[in-house]
Amino acid sequence: MIASTSHLKYGKALYNVAKDANVEDKVLNDMESLAHAFENGALRKLMVEVCYLAASAQEKVLSVTFHGKVQEITMNLLVLLVRAKKLSLVPQVAEIYRKTYHEMKGIQAVTVRSARKLAPEETQKLMKSLEEKLKKSLDVRFEEDPSLIGGVQIFEGSKLSDYSVKNYLETLKKHLLSH
Repeated sequence: MIASTSHLKYGKALYNVAKDANVEDKVLNDMESLAHAFENGALRKLMVEVCYLAASAQEKVLSVTFHGKVQEITMNLLVLLVRAKKLSLVPQVAEIYRKTYHEMKGIQAVTVRSARKLAPEETQKLMKSLEEKLKKSLDVRFEEDPSLIGGVQIFEGSKLSDYSVKNYLETLKKHLLSH
């Protein structure tokens, strides 16, 4: 299988066009919503079914589904992807767009993984603590991973700070087995 990097080109080009039109924030919201929708549920099923239609019919379905609900720039990207037979790239294009957006705006992406859904006051306290520590604007995403048992893992780029019960137990096990 040949690896493709076209999602990189689409994502970066989309950011440049959105920036020129001064709608980067709105297109970011569109792309994140589309990526989520394409990866889950009914829209994914619809897009799988639509991919077997002629390009003009695919464009019509996209227009009916998204026109007026997303920015014109986002709509143009969807049409372009249909014509290039690359509509399945939407989630990857969205990820590149988000990374480019953060880089250009000086925003650090942070992922916090916890064993359970954190309460709103816990997320606010954690976000405030991270902003004070990193001294940057942050885009914090929260994920759940029950295998952590308790505590959190914090991913800052390629750096991992692991404060999970799972990590403590694994460390204790290694220590006990080494003696």
